[in-house]
Amino acid sequence: KKKKKKEKEKENGSEDDHGSEGASSSKAASASASASASDAANRVRFRAPQDAPSAANATATAPSTAPSSGTKSSRGNRHVSDVERLRKDAKSRYNIGLIYLKTGDYHKAQENLEHSLYCHIQLAGHETSLYDNQSILRIAAVREKLGDCYYANTAVVDKCLALDHYEEAKRLLKGVHEEDAEEELLEMLERVEDKLGQEGLCRGEELRRLPSVHPLPGSR
Repeated sequence: KKKKKKEKEKENGSEDDHGSEGASSSKAASASASASASDAANRVRFRAPQDAPSAANATATAPSTAPSSGTKSSRGNRHVSDVERLRKDAKSRYNIGLIYLKTGDYHKAQENLEHSLYCHIQLAGHETSLYDNQSILRIAAVREKLGDCYYANTAVVDKCLALDHYEEAKRLLKGVHEEDAEEELLEMLERVEDKLGQEGLCRGEELRRLPSVHPLPGSR
């Protein structure tokens, strides 16, 4: 009986040893599987930035093709400032030219009036058929005063420059239909036509008859 009892105890002990060994082996297997999964996750996590850039990086590196609104705004402001500068120069130089014309400083009057004319043409353009009534009135006024300047300047013997400005002013003013013409415009047209009748203004045929070199006294 004692021998049988000992044999049973040995069998039970061996079964317990096998059970513990199985449990320990299953624990080891699960730990190994967990470690493998963790390594795989780490590899995926550290490799992801190399394989696929993040949305933030893609946005930062994408080139910008559309012009910024600030650039458009600065260009528009620059254009507006240039137009305003031309308008101010055209008006101020015209007024200064009138002052010099009244005081008899015809050289300075001519300089300022010609600069005013330049500014007006830059604003209105060179195509006179596209001028509005205000542009016609302003440019014709400068032309009229330039004619006065050349006509009154005794240092200028050739009055054809005065004639040219008067005729150009008349051509601009006549281009406006009478029903659209303002009273100021009609008054200027009448005034310019009167100035065209002044003595001393050379005409084309008269200019051709003028000698290119003055003859010596007593010679024919």
